[in-house]
Amino acid sequence: MKPIQLQIAGLHSYRDQVEIDFETLCAAGLFGIFGPTGSGKSTILDAITLALYGQVVRAGGTSHPQESLNQHEQRLFVSFTFELGHDRERKRYTIEREFGLDKKGKKRQPEVRLIERATDDGADIVLESKATTATQAVEQLLGLTLNDFTRAVVLPQGQFSKFLTLKGSERNEMLQRIFHLHEYGEKLGERIRRTVEQNKEAVNRIEKELAALGDAGPDALAGAEAELAAAMEQAQNFTTQRADLEKKKAEQEQLRAWQKELGQIEQELLQLDSRKQEMDSLQERSLLIEAALQVWPQLEKVERLLTEHVALGTRLDSLRAEKAQTEQAYEESERRFLQSQAERKGEEPLLLEQKGKLAQALEWEQELVTLKTELVQAQQKWQQLVARQGDVHARLGGQQEQLAAWLRQREGMEAELRETSVAVEERKSILALRELKQAWERELARTRQLEAEAARAHVELHKQTEASKEQEVHWKQATAKREELAERIAAVEAQPVLDEEELASMRDVLQQMRNVGKEWRELGKEQEEWAKKRAEWEAQRKRVLAALEQAETDHAQKAGVAVKLLDEKARLEDELQKWRQQNMARVLREHMHDGQECPVCGSLEHPRAKTVAAETEHAIEQEGQAILQRLKAADTALKAAEQEAREAEQLLQQEKVAAAVTGEREAALIEEQRSHEARLARIKQECRDGGGRWTVGSVDDLLEVYKEQDKLLRTKTEERMQRKQELDRLMSEQQEQREQELAQQRLYERMQAVLEQARENVKAAKARWEEADKLTKAAEQALHASRKDMPIEAIEHAYAQIEERDQRQAQLVALRSELEPRIQQAQANLQNLQAEQAELEKEAAVAKERIGKEEQLWNEKHQRWQERTGGAKAQDCLSQVESKLASLQQAAEEAECAYARAREERQRVQEALVQSESSVQAQERQLEMEKAALADMLQDAKLQDNASVMTYYQERDQLPVYREAIRSYQTRIGQLHYDAARLSDKLGDRVATEEEYQVLCEAWEALETQLLSSRDQVAVSRQTLTRIQSSHERWLSLHADWQERIDELSRLEELRKLFEGKAFVQFIAEEKLASIARDASYHLMQMTKNRYALELGDGGEFVLRDEGAGGIRRAVSTLSGGETFLTSLALALALSVEIQMRGARLEFFFLDEGFGTLDPELLEVVLHALERLRMNDLTIGIISHVPELRVRMPRRLIVTPPEPLGAGSQIHLEME
Repeated sequence: MKPIQLQIAGLHSYRDQVEIDFETLCAAGLFGIFGPTGSGKSTILDAITLALYGQVVRAGGTSHPQESLNQHEQRLFVSFTFELGHDRERKRYTIEREFGLDKKGKKRQPEVRLIERATDDGADIVLESKATTATQAVEQLLGLTLNDFTRAVVLPQGQFSKFLTLKGSERNEMLQRIFHLHEYGEKLGERIRRTVEQNKEAVNRIEKELAALGDAGPDALAGAEAELAAAMEQAQNFTTQRADLEKKKAEQEQLRAWQKELGQIEQELLQLDSRKQEMDSLQERSLLIEAALQVWPQLEKVERLLTEHVALGTRLDSLRAEKAQTEQAYEESERRFLQSQAERKGEEPLLLEQKGKLAQALEWEQELVTLKTELVQAQQKWQQLVARQGDVHARLGGQQEQLAAWLRQREGMEAELRETSVAVEERKSILALRELKQAWERELARTRQLEAEAARAHVELHKQTEASKEQEVHWKQATAKREELAERIAAVEAQPVLDEEELASMRDVLQQMRNVGKEWRELGKEQEEWAKKRAEWEAQRKRVLAALEQAETDHAQKAGVAVKLLDEKARLEDELQKWRQQNMARVLREHMHDGQECPVCGSLEHPRAKTVAAETEHAIEQEGQAILQRLKAADTALKAAEQEAREAEQLLQQEKVAAAVTGEREAALIEEQRSHEARLARIKQECRDGGGRWTVGSVDDLLEVYKEQDKLLRTKTEERMQRKQELDRLMSEQQEQREQELAQQRLYERMQAVLEQARENVKAAKARWEEADKLTKAAEQALHASRKDMPIEAIEHAYAQIEERDQRQAQLVALRSELEPRIQQAQANLQNLQAEQAELEKEAAVAKERIGKEEQLWNEKHQRWQERTGGAKAQDCLSQVESKLASLQQAAEEAECAYARAREERQRVQEALVQSESSVQAQERQLEMEKAALADMLQDAKLQDNASVMTYYQERDQLPVYREAIRSYQTRIGQLHYDAARLSDKLGDRVATEEEYQVLCEAWEALETQLLSSRDQVAVSRQTLTRIQSSHERWLSLHADWQERIDELSRLEELRKLFEGKAFVQFIAEEKLASIARDASYHLMQMTKNRYALELGDGGEFVLRDEGAGGIRRAVSTLSGGETFLTSLALALALSVEIQMRGARLEFFFLDEGFGTLDPELLEVVLHALERLRMNDLTIGIISHVPELRVRMPRRLIVTPPEPLGAGSQIHLEME
């Protein structure tokens, strides 16, 4: 962790928010925080722990640090920014916490934010916003709890020696947390326990699965295969027998079917002969129906013509009556038309004249309405003008009064301006006096300031003089120490030790002998392995020879069986060939039919084709089938025997190869034995070449000699290393002392320059003060000469009065400036209102005159209109006249239209009557022709009359049925005769009896039952074999896995016993503590010049070994303050380094006490150690009151204490 920035507000003595830039402060690797007691130095560490963990260690570690809140503040805020990680994985985090009190003085809920700062242009990420989870997240990021953090990284007051005095259990728990040792103990033990449980579950699962698989081992597989082979052989025999019976059964069933079918055909022919008379009658009726269908269209045509003739006669009578009616209507419409024309000529001219007069009266009526509207508007306008005149008159009076008031106000302002004006001479006099007074006061203040600066310069000169003398003493002390170190280096260099070449030679010999011993021990293991392999080879050789002898015997037996089966197959093939030759003529006769050409002689007649009896033919066929079955069985057995012979031969070849390999392995073992003997001779020769002490007879003797020489080498090397380390340490101290001497010299020279500068500052300050005093006296004299009798105190009063009068004048001028525009505006408004009043008077007179003229015009027009209309509305009178005209015209038009319609209707009826008379005559001629044609067709069709045609026509739907019945009857008779002939040809002389068929069926059913049973047995056997085969591989895999799990479970149980309890974790914690104690002892010896060393006691507690007191071991409770500080510091440094070694990279270490308990020499040693650590990328910060520390720190953070009832603590940074 690297600190970047810390912000504090409201914590202890800090009131306002302050910010500490750790990035700048830590740049040099070492810095210090200095300030008086109570200034707030340790509060900085409190702020870091409060920000990270939400607790102040010195305040008891509560979750709400109310006791740490500043008494004058209601809010406490801390923000700490830090970095974690390496290179590209480095990230920056900020933890902010805010505490406070509400209005009632009670604690507020803390506000917390853990933020991951963005890189480049990204956005910040808020990781946590709750106090508890934020603290847990910080602990996870740092890998340290609060107690671990205050014991290994930040060591506040009162916590520095806690790790040194912790009990063994607490210290172990702390180490387990920091270094995650529980991963080696608890987690490892838990992992073992989980693995044991998993293995137990796996064993149970495998056992259950094996039980579910059943017996699926090798023995069960072989038994299932044998059972399936036997069942298949039996099923094959039954299948062959069933095929023979099925063939015979099929022949009997075919004959039975043919006989049955022939009997059915003959029965059906007898039934069809009985229906012959019925079919003849049906044939005759069908012919009559067909004739009726031919005559029916002509009959329909004659009847249709008769119907049309009657309709045409009815239509002719109707038209003759309609003609008489249309003649009468035509005459009446002609009379009405002539009458309407006469009435229109007499009345229409008078109505048109009256219409024109009334239209003019209507126009006069509209003009009167317009004139009346204009008159009303003129009167309204005149009234509006009168009202506006009154309004303007009122506004004119108000504006005149306002203008008079503003004029009076302006006159009062001008009078007051004259009264408050200041004379120019009086103003100049007062201003001059005031300037002289201010100049005198400035000079007086400057004189006093310069006098104080001169006093401070004298004090600083005294301090620098004392500091220069003290620095000169330090310089001389550093020179003396450097000379002392040079003498000690010379004394150490004079001590005799082995050189590096001699040590290297010893190391080379030891390394060579170590390699020889390793090779010798490996050779011994190889010889033991060779003996085991020799014994295994002997046993294997016996097994291979026995297996080879057995393989030769098996091969000879199986080869003999194959030869016998081959002879048997040849004999059966000869027997089958003889049977086929003897029965070839019979087979040829069976397949020949009359009319078919013989393949031997070409004859078409075969008189002896079927002379053999059926029983003899069946016996011969069975004999051939039996020979064929024996041949197939012999062939199958031969193939199996040949396969077994080949497998036996392959096994024999494998055994021969195994025997050859065994012989080759014997040669390899002999060669390996010779190699071992040669290597042993070479190893012993190398031992003799190493010298007399290395000539030994066994590897154990070589090991003893090696241990002695290795111990001697380590002793010599340790002596040389100690001398080298001592020289390096002394040289380093000499170099550091030389640098310190030079630094003290440079500091002394710098102080001399500062002292000289202080003297010059004193002289300059005194000169400036004397010059300022002269200027002050001169200013005072000039003031007294100008003020005359006016007291000095009255000058400011007079100047204030002038300023007040000037301010009042400015106010009056501003008010007058605001009033002037109002007066001007009022005057302009007054003129506008007067002009508006005159204009309104003119407009009112014009409006009055216009009203009189319009009233006169309206009266004249109204009188003429009343004379024309008689007082009624012109529109009503006009509507009446127009209505009469429209009625007259409508009556004339209607009479004319009725007359035209009557004329057209008379013409239409006349034309229809002529056309109807022509149609009746033509239709009568066609009817006579069609009746003659119908009579001819009835005679040709042998039908009596129209009624018989109708009767047969009504049966037309049955005609297809009649025809289909006749066709089916004729077709069926022909098919039955053909089938009867075909079946008679097939049957010939053969007859199938029911008794023979029943015997054959019973034999087939018995054989079928046996075959089904055998097939079921095959299916069961095959299913059993399939199940075993499918489970066999899984059974083998599960069995091997089960055995492996059992072995692993046994090992895990033994391992679990080793990890029970916390013994393993305790062992690792003790080893880690021992490592930290060694490192801390190294730091402590460096800081105390090898006087003190840190060790672990028998109970695991820390003890101090005091070499200055003869190596006595002391408990840490007996240490003085300085000794406790040094020991705790060494432990803290070792712990921090150990944390860094595990990858945490703290990069930061803070100390807050203890330096005041060290003498100057120990202080120098501690600072030297801290400066060395800062060179290893570890930033160290200290808090102290020791002045020497402040001088040695390259960067210093100075804390200024708070002021009573004023500002809080303040900080500033000092850098060289």
